Amino acid sequence: MASIYEKQSEPLIIQCLFAQRRNYTYAKICAGVYFVVCVALVCFFAVLKSLYKCDFVLGLSIGLSIAVIFAASYINELIMNFKHKAATIQQYIDTCLFASCENSDKTWSSPLSKNDIIEKVSMHPERGFCKNDKWYADYSSQPYSNQIAYCQKENIRWDGTLRMYYRIACNTLLILTIILIWVISVEENPDFKQWISFIPWFLPFAKYLITFNKNMNADKIRLDKLNKMACEILDKDYGCCSDKYNDLIDLQAQIFEHRKKAVLIPNFFFLLYRSRQQKNEELIADCVKRESIDGFRG
Repeated sequence: MASIYEKQSEPLIIQCLFAQRRNYTYAKICAGVYFVVCVALVCFFAVLKSLYKCDFVLGLSIGLSIAVIFAASYINELIMNFKHKAATIQQYIDTCLFASCENSDKTWSSPLSKNDIIEKVSMHPERGFCKNDKWYADYSSQPYSNQIAYCQKENIRWDGTLRMYYRIACNTLLILTIILIWVISVEENPDFKQWISFIPWFLPFAKYLITFNKNMNADKIRLDKLNKMACEILDKDYGCCSDKYNDLIDLQAQIFEHRKKAVLIPNFFFLLYRSRQQKNEELIADCVKRESIDGFRG
């Protein structure tokens, strides 16, 4: 049987990988629009209102506040739709890579059939991706069940590390922005009434910050749980191979659920850390390979 590292180079898998990234990109664009319309513009008008006292600016700010109420629901629906499409394509990739000839009480399940996936990936032109691209590091030195577990753990580790950096960066930027807006407003209008009038325009930003951290914390809790499950599978001495595959299938189902719910991370941020994280994953895979060889020699 071909290893997972080899199987992920099949043309259809590569096309699926591109389609998955494209759908995530669409979702991230919608998330960016949501931030600009529902947060950034509202805060911009808060500052503008403090700097220029006129009915026109006040009218625009009130109109924007009303528009945000209707826009937020629609944009969120688009985000969830694209994110669900991307997660289902990734689930198809994983089920194709992880499925093996081993018998188990459960089966690797994907919401999409092969015909479904062909239709979906054909909607995206075959450009903008590398045919030599790899999603998982090389764990071919391991038994197939361990290859699956290591790949699942790689998914979890990669996602967790990236989210940690992103949360720190976003919180730092958002808090500094809030402080800057407040300082500008107070300097231009130091009286108490202006301080109070700033609060309603601050609320959308504060709500976004609180919701963002609440969702990121939920992502971390899920990832910690998934990582613990993956470690237990690798450390456990299974008397029956089918029991191990049952646990791997359960873990994959929960990874799929996490992908559908997780906070989106912009592509530019992913690209900032991709090279570093990829090197780290390759080092881990090499270490696993060396341990496997040493164990065989021993």
